[in-house]
Amino acid sequence: MLIPIVVTAVAGGFRVEWPRQYDSNYRVTAVPQKLISGAQPEPAWKDVPAGTGCTISTTLTGLIAGEPYIVWLDAPNSGYEIDGTRHLYSGRSRVVYPA
Repeated sequence: MLIPIVVTAVAGGFRVEWPRQYDSNYRVTAVPQKLISGAQPEPAWKDVPAGTGCTISTTLTGLIAGEPYIVWLDAPNSGYEIDGTRHLYSGRSRVVYPA
């Protein structure tokens, strides 16, 4: 299931907001879209607690202004299927650019 996210550019990063799903904690990352050859680096995930309200938000910083990114959201503790596989609750943005 895709979690809808709203991404707003801020100086050197993004403010990311989404509706809370279950009682899962979250993790968010901004993946650079600039082409590079060879193995792709692992994204740096930012952990975000579940919170208590209807909406959760966080800010990602340290990004390069004007460069393309896709923001990914993952809810890793959203439960499991009968066979033990994790419910896949995640979200992603279109290509976005920090201010």
